[in-house]
Amino acid sequence: AGLLHDLGNPPFGHVGEEIIRAWFKDNLKKIYLLKDNDEKPVSELLNEKQVKDLENFEGNAQALRILLKARHQSEINLPFSIISALIKYPTRCDEIEKTGIRKKMGCYQAEENIFLQIAEEVGTINAEGKVIRHPLAYLVEAADDIAYKTADIEDAVKKGCISYERLLAELKAYKAGSQTNHYVQIV
Repeated sequence: AGLLHDLGNPPFGHVGEEIIRAWFKDNLKKIYLLKDNDEKPVSELLNEKQVKDLENFEGNAQALRILLKARHQSEINLPFSIISALIKYPTRCDEIEKTGIRKKMGCYQAEENIFLQIAEEVGTINAEGKVIRHPLAYLVEAADDIAYKTADIEDAVKKGCISYERLLAELKAYKAGSQTNHYVQIV
């Protein structure tokens, strides 16, 4: 699960997600398809959840989509427990909140039924009927945080492991040709 969790992320990670979301929000009404001899915007041919899926593109939900399709079209056949541990945000598009664990989607409408089936099988549906995180999802998130702090400069700055000023100084020194052993200490 730790190795697969970023499988659905687009190029440029979180920035790529934001660009995809913005593109759909800006263009979904501008794309026309011919239906019943009449041109209609794609946004009118989709239901509300399908539009929300596109406008809230999420790499984690895309990873779920890829793995569920791979279960039927390849030799990859991960158990539901591993797939459930991958679901960082156990949220459907109509459950998105502004803060907390439900701020991003964990599945798209097309995978909603299998998402609920997985939750039922692994026992991650609470008494109120909401899907909750699989306990191993916290370990996957911890592994992700460790990887970010050691390999992803943008996230290291965001998490306060290195200051923007220090990063800028290191990049300027590198650009100036003073490339002798510039190691940034991550704390």
